[in-house]
Amino acid sequence: MGDAKRRAIIGALFVVSLAACSEPSVTVEGAGATAATPILDAWIDTFETERPEVDVIYDPVGSTTGPRSLLLGDVDFATTEIPAAAETTVAPESDVARVPLMLTRVVLAFNVRGLATLRLTRDMVVDIYAGRLTAWNDPRISALNPDVRLPGWPIRPIHRSDRSGTSYVFTRFLSASSAAWRDGVGVGDVVVWPTGGGSIGTLGMTQTLRFSPGTIGYLPETRIAPDAPDVGIVEIVQDGEAAVASFAETLASSLAATDDEDILRTDPARFNHYPIPVITYALFRTEYADEAVARATREFLLHALAESASDDPRLGVRGMPAAIRERATDVVGRIGIASAASPPSDG
Repeated sequence: MGDAKRRAIIGALFVVSLAACSEPSVTVEGAGATAATPILDAWIDTFETERPEVDVIYDPVGSTTGPRSLLLGDVDFATTEIPAAAETTVAPESDVARVPLMLTRVVLAFNVRGLATLRLTRDMVVDIYAGRLTAWNDPRISALNPDVRLPGWPIRPIHRSDRSGTSYVFTRFLSASSAAWRDGVGVGDVVVWPTGGGSIGTLGMTQTLRFSPGTIGYLPETRIAPDAPDVGIVEIVQDGEAAVASFAETLASSLAATDDEDILRTDPARFNHYPIPVITYALFRTEYADEAVARATREFLLHALAESASDDPRLGVRGMPAAIRERATDVVGRIGIASAASPPSDG
């Protein structure tokens, strides 16, 4: 065999070997909150750059369907914006653990003649979604925005028509702002809305707001695209002042909550902050049958928690307080391998 041919064969074998080494050898599947998708996609990219042998796949099926898929064994981890006290999918006694994974915010966005901002009160937001405040040039809105020429268009509130953790967070805000809403429509990932139209998924809400003048809806703040000049953000005011609360303060209130319904009756101010703080939780099994999947799931979630440590304006992530992140890291770090079943005895 000639030297040239030998070198060609060696080169070809090297290329095949290199390709084999770069192919993922284990797949981790996740599902859950649609609002978390761009953040998780970014964290998956950085993780897979460091760990090319792992392929992480995330399916944004919603905050209710994701945990159900985990319980059925269809995925390895799930995400949800619904707190544990309101969770009905995963039984408390199951082998599923839950930790805070990321902190973000939800805002009210609207499409009115390219306005970048509009001042509303909490009562006005409740009345819009209750069907009692129906025109953009209503005197109540005009009085709060004296320098803005508002059209006489009808206000078109939109909401998620699918089960949604973001809807849960928003209806909890409305319930904290209004006892009538709390005792009537209530809080939920899906509710009977008094008025308005529905859109499926965070993307559906974004597209409806972007292309439908007169609409108002709730979105993760990062979904207000810079190339959508007709979409503005609502500023909530109370007694003439912007109602901006300390994010750390509202986060502490949300994390300490064990029973939203009880708190909404005894201390509703804990949930009426704006922009609305959102805690997205990761759910995962404490033990996995497959050792490679257990290790890869643990390492990806630890990577995500490390990424959540600091503010990332590009993704809309707020830095996770160190004490909360350390507790979550400890829980994730204990993910293990399920014990093998004992072999049957010979009798």
